[in-house]
Amino acid sequence: MKPERIQYELKLRKITQRMIARECGVSDVQVSRVIKHCDQRMSRHIAEAISAHT
Repeated sequence: MKPERIQYELKLRKITQRMIARECGVSDVQVSRVIKHCDQRMSRHIAEAISAHT
């Protein structure tokens, strides 16, 4: 998932980066870095966490 898409999905579903961080077991700073730099491994975890909020 590309950074723009992650931001869009978070806003659409009213999910905070902190909520995703807690679900993934990482810091909200790490989630922010992943979104900005699109780390593939963490990006997958974020996408799964977003999907869980559907």
